[in-house]
Amino acid sequence: MATLFRLKKPGDKRAHTCDARCYNAKGHECKCFCSGANHGKGMSAAIDNCKAQMQNFINMGCQVGKGLAEAIKQAVADITGGQSGISNQ
Repeated sequence: MATLFRLKKPGDKRAHTCDARCYNAKGHECKCFCSGANHGKGMSAAIDNCKAQMQNFINMGCQVGKGLAEAIKQAVADITGGQSGISNQ
């Protein structure tokens, strides 16, 4: 199961994830932090959405681990044939 984001706001006891349980969901109820943005959309569309929302997630106070960011960039590059669209900060 590929986790697109595993984020933890400062002070949270547990991390919030958006993974295959969300983007491959068949039902209508989303229980992850994306609030339905990736729900049932499939991995490719969810990755596109996460790329577009990454700065917003960071602005919310979430912490994105470097390893996860690299994994997302690699997954996007694999899907798009090498064009990740995500710059290093």
